[in-house]
Amino acid sequence: MDSQQSRVLVQLRDMILKGEFVPGERLAEIPLAEKLEASRTPVRLALASLEHEG
Repeated sequence: MDSQQSRVLVQLRDMILKGEFVPGERLAEIPLAEKLEASRTPVRLALASLEHEG
């Protein structure tokens, strides 16, 4: 896992745990990538990783 993917994963997990998203809200790659100032691939991989974690 590269550093950008790790950073995105940690940021997304933190945002979820802080309740920044409404339960059941659809998380779209492009807006998240823009918000996190990252490319879409690390966001996509982070979302898949979080989905696997449950």
